[in-house]
Amino acid sequence: MRAVGPAAPAPPRGGEEEVLALKDCHEIRKEVVLTPPALIDALCNGEPLPWIYAEAAFVEELREVARLLNRGHLIRLEK
Repeated sequence: MRAVGPAAPAPPRGGEEEVLALKDCHEIRKEVVLTPPALIDALCNGEPLPWIYAEAAFVEELREVARLLNRGHLIRLEK
């Protein structure tokens, strides 16, 4: 009998990423202080954000939220 190693993790099924993002969004909403809730909701829904002034007080927090959700491509900053 030959030794069998651990099984490889199953690939994500359709929709699992979205469920994880929504779960993460619930936790993130509790922690966010500066970022407007509408922007967090848009990121959670996978919608592109409106243009945001790059010097806004909440930009760093918003970038961190987008990084956690793997949705940094949805942020549009203007100078």
